[in-house]
Amino acid sequence: MEMTRRGFITTVSAGGATVPLARKAFAQAKLKLKIGYMKIVDLVPFFIAMEKGYFREEGLDVEAMPFVAGAAIVPAVAAGDLQIGWAGTTPLNRVRDSGLDFKYLVGGAFSEQWLYDSDALMVSAASPVRAPKDMAGKKVAVPTLYSMNHLLMIAYLAQHGTSPDRVSFVEVPFPQMEGALKANRIDAMSIHEPFVTAAVLRGGAHVIAHNWSEVVPRFMIASFCASEKWIKANKEAAQAFIKAHDRGTDYANGNLGEVRSVILPKYTGLPPDLAPRVVMPSWEKKLLLSDLRPVSELSHQHKFTKRKVTAEEQVSDLAMVG
Repeated sequence: MEMTRRGFITTVSAGGATVPLARKAFAQAKLKLKIGYMKIVDLVPFFIAMEKGYFREEGLDVEAMPFVAGAAIVPAVAAGDLQIGWAGTTPLNRVRDSGLDFKYLVGGAFSEQWLYDSDALMVSAASPVRAPKDMAGKKVAVPTLYSMNHLLMIAYLAQHGTSPDRVSFVEVPFPQMEGALKANRIDAMSIHEPFVTAAVLRGGAHVIAHNWSEVVPRFMIASFCASEKWIKANKEAAQAFIKAHDRGTDYANGNLGEVRSVILPKYTGLPPDLAPRVVMPSWEKKLLLSDLRPVSELSHQHKFTKRKVTAEEQVSDLAMVG
């Protein structure tokens, strides 16, 4: 059974005289966490917490595990291979609908029309596709089926009178989408930053829509989650993660120049000359229930879930809720 910090200190310092020694010992014996993440701009607060040592300062030994698709992270958390993982609101709705007890711990990345359009629907320069009606019979790349990109692409087509059943959705990881488009293996791609800007500046591909915000002007894209069972059994570790990540969020919002010049190139692999041009999402510490509801409603409407998952059940009791 994992010993809590208070229990550890009590055991070492029976009479109170050795408390400084206990604190030193605790600082050396950090709580280990395996955390699943993606190399995209949405995770800048997490990257900063790693870069600045905030996790270490909060008593955590974090092993960051990269994934090319967010939907693959959720099963790893469910299997216990990860303690905490980055998950889009669509996958989280689906796992809760299936009976798993996943909940968000921190405020994440937010999409907001005009200001923070970090997604894009892109086609090749020579493509005849210019509008939703042109996509019938075409292949559209999404990182994984039943992801946020998949859901909001379906909703976008339906909103413009094109049946999603007439479009073929193909799973292609974000880093491989541009190559698949240029090789004519796909006709369009629902892609995310920093890959949007990289594709535009390399030429041969251009944006025809920011379909996410056309469907929902503002919503939470994704954040870090864990199972409620794990959270309750590891409250101290969960609180330490929240505190470190919140510090990363504050630093990100106050140091955007450093985010572009240092953090993005180091943690996403984006070339330094492209980093200043990338559109970034908004990062917030609070979880607003109003930012979770739109995706829940769309997930149910388009049969990604059997029931409408409530916003309240997606949020941990430890999270900062606005």
